Order: sequence, then C-alpha cells, then structure tokens
Amino acid sequence: MPGPPPKPAALRQRVNKASTKATLPAEGSEELVRRDIPALPDRACPGPLNKGCPGEGCAWCEGKAVLPWCDLARDFWEAVWRSPMSAEFVDADVPGLYILADLHDRFWRGEMSLAAEIRLERQQYGLDALARRRLQWEVSKVKEAERRAPKPAQPALKASADPRRFLRSVK
Repeated sequence: MPGPPPKPAALRQRVNKASTKATLPAEGSEELVRRDIPALPDRACPGPLNKGCPGEGCAWCEGKAVLPWCDLARDFWEAVWRSPMSAEFVDADVPGLYILADLHDRFWRGEMSLAAEIRLERQQYGLDALARRRLQWEVSKVKEAERRAPKPAQPALKASADPRRFLRSVK
C-alpha cells in the first residue's frame, strides 16, 4: 500500500490521562489538612423575596441593612470547608463558593426555584457523588478503614476442640 509507514505502536495508543484525578483524604484522617474557614461576607439586605428592604420594619435584617446568614447556610459553609473536597479548592474557588452559600441562604428563606441552580453549582466544586466521579476524585475511605480496623485474631484449634475428631471412615 502506498503512503507513509505506520506510527510506532506507543504513539498510536490512546492515553487517557485525567488532569483532575485526585485521591482525597478521608474525613477524620491525619492527611486531611484543615484550612481556615473563610468568613462569610456581609450582604446588603434585599428584603423579603427581593422586593427591597423597607428599613426599620424589615423582618430579615431587623433594620440593620445587613442580611444575616441563616443557620442552614452557615452549616453548609462549614461542612464544605471541613469536607475532603476542600483539599482541592484553590483561592479562585472561594468567590464561587460564596455565591453557592448565598444561593443556599436564599433557598432556605423561601426561594424554592433556586434548587436547580444549587444542584448545578454544587457539581462545579465536586460536592456530590456524581461530580466527584466525573472529576475522578476518590475519597480514600478504604485505605483508612483498613488501617483502623482491628485485625481478627485467629484462634488456635486444639486437637480436643477439633469438631472433625468424631468423623470416621466407613468401609
């Protein structure tokens, strides 16, 4: 057949290298580096369901014009930064995580239409199982569990305790 000779086999093979593959430390392991949890920023009060802050009579900010974070949003923020995935976050991820925390806060204040947006944003940071699979992030649970598990003791059988001692051959 005319044409150039084929490439060497090593060059023809596909190499599926994952640029995002990582093994994350298990929760509670010594390898998990605890980062300082960034403080949640102050936000201007938008008023109930973005209709504007009336000032003195506002039930959300109590007239302070600064919207406090709801407890569920604070719990989410702390859980994110205490999770194994935080080992992969860089400083450039923090503003996006602020947005996600704000979406959580607004969701728990009654904006139920934000559920789909929260689901999509969580995937961007590997905060659900499918996203971790897609990013090829693996939490090292198995290795940690093997290390912590006590080794089962193998009891030595005495000749008198062997249940086969009653067996006899039959002719």
